[in-house]
Amino acid sequence: YADSAFSSIFQAIGDRRWLGQVDFIFVLDAGIKDCFPSHLVRDVPKMEFEKGVLAAHDRAFEEQRYLPRLWEILESLGLVGKARKKAYDAVEFGRKGALKLIGEPCRQHEVKAFLSRWVDFSLGHLSRSTQGDPSAAISEQETTKLFHDLVEAEAMPIALTAEHGLPPENWPFVEFAVHSAFKAHTISEESQMDKGRLGKGSGKK
Repeated sequence: YADSAFSSIFQAIGDRRWLGQVDFIFVLDAGIKDCFPSHLVRDVPKMEFEKGVLAAHDRAFEEQRYLPRLWEILESLGLVGKARKKAYDAVEFGRKGALKLIGEPCRQHEVKAFLSRWVDFSLGHLSRSTQGDPSAAISEQETTKLFHDLVEAEAMPIALTAEHGLPPENWPFVEFAVHSAFKAHTISEESQMDKGRLGKGSGKK
């Protein structure tokens, strides 16, 4: 429900700069109470219901806020066709995975931990869709610029930026995280050849 609601809002008025400053939590709360069958919500404890609505609100709002910007940044990097789609899917997948593991926002190193997971999960997903060569879709340099632009476009979780503020411009940790992820998720040609030999050998009797 939250995904559909915010998708409609951002499709209609996503170009309004003030949109990111609006709190839709009470609107979403009222919509759920009005549209959901009463037997689904009447027995849910108030605190549990409000916690669930807040979580759905924050997740859906953030996704719809940054996804159009992600597509624009990939387009500005010159990525087209399948390469852009693979990169888009990978970054979206990575952010969702990183959000699931987010710790207490107040922890000192949680901003770095989130970005590191986001980049790592994204490159891991991209590696799987490019047979171990994420650079076939997007280079390390382009990926670094992509994440710099995403950070500057306020694509980091609101819970973290509210606690720690926005990361600095041209944050050096972005380069470190991207380089580490590329190194971890790029399979060398030698390794690919060895896997091919093992695969052929395993079929022999």
